[in-house]
Amino acid sequence: MKPPQSTFRPLTRIDFDLLAEWLRAPHVRTWWREESDPQSIEANYGPIVDGTDRGEVFIIERDGQPFGFIQLYLF
Repeated sequence: MKPPQSTFRPLTRIDFDLLAEWLRAPHVRTWWREESDPQSIEANYGPIVDGTDRGEVFIIERDGQPFGFIQLYLF
């Protein structure tokens, strides 16, 4: 049996609905109090997707199925 493959791919606007769904999940809201409406998602992540913000944001997939989110920022 082949071991599962995890990959990181850059966030795109197509992922914004999925990201909003994750941000609304109770276990995420406990720690991550970010607004999940479309305008807030666009304001927070649109500049990163457009390349005007220096941060990097990735969707983590396992065998092609998204399951996580990771951010990298230069401090």
